[in-house]
Amino acid sequence: MDLCTAITAAREDCGLSQRALAERLDVPRLKITRLEAGVGSVELLLQVMPLVSLRLSKVAKGQTIVQQLKTARRKRGWSVPQCALKTDLDPRTIEAVEAGGGSIASLIKMLEVVAPNAMRQPVTRAYWDYDRSKSSEADSRFTPIEFLNEIVGAFGEIALDPCSHAAAPIQAKRKIILPEDGLEACWQTDGLVWINPPFSHLAPWLERANEAWRNKEVSKMIFLLPASRLDLRAYFDLAACNAITLVLRERLRFVREDSTSPSYRAPFALTLVVWGYSDDEIGNFMTRVPSIKIPMRNVDTTRRSG
Repeated sequence: MDLCTAITAAREDCGLSQRALAERLDVPRLKITRLEAGVGSVELLLQVMPLVSLRLSKVAKGQTIVQQLKTARRKRGWSVPQCALKTDLDPRTIEAVEAGGGSIASLIKMLEVVAPNAMRQPVTRAYWDYDRSKSSEADSRFTPIEFLNEIVGAFGEIALDPCSHAAAPIQAKRKIILPEDGLEACWQTDGLVWINPPFSHLAPWLERANEAWRNKEVSKMIFLLPASRLDLRAYFDLAACNAITLVLRERLRFVREDSTSPSYRAPFALTLVVWGYSDDEIGNFMTRVPSIKIPMRNVDTTRRSG
């Protein structure tokens, strides 16, 4: 397995550019470029892998790649000096890699010998296939009712769900369901608008939410957005200037359309983008659901309710 290729593929699968990934880690973009070329530190690799949901299979058990390598070496019955001989590395280098240090080049060399059959572990993602010509109905993921109850408890009853589904457990005064197009429909309402969009079709829904706020169609609105997509222009340049963002500490367990099937734990962190909030509402929600608040970039005092 080519680890460098796997890093690049995982990053691209998350929709991240090298620059966006570098900004999240607060490192120069060149470090990401070099890492994907096999040059850099194991320390940086350990920071990158969870951000791009990269894990390896056919190595050994372990929370990180270095823990997996250490376990794999021990399962082979190799001491550090024996492993050093087989990999043509210094024993101190082996120890450094297994401790989370050293270079990625040394780690790759060790991986090729200790776990030659290693491969990238597929990641099952929660998403909606928005292509209406396909069986999108069979791949829907619904917000768990327990979480919706916390939303209602903090922000009030949901007046509109413009991106809904007939089988969704959400209780809203108005639900826009296909074949009616929520992107084209009017969102005019005085109550809370809740948007759990197709994750494969995020940008148009976020742009529509920005438009609804700008045109004063809505007075309070919450948008469920994967943390990995905070680099979207519609978020960074528009939504972030008029809404605060709450990063959820725990990952949601989505409900499948087939209610008899087990719930589905999101493989990535999620955020709530909130327009028209009051400080009391935000405080109430954060006591109910552990989360971190990211303030808006520019406060629009003419539209904020609190």
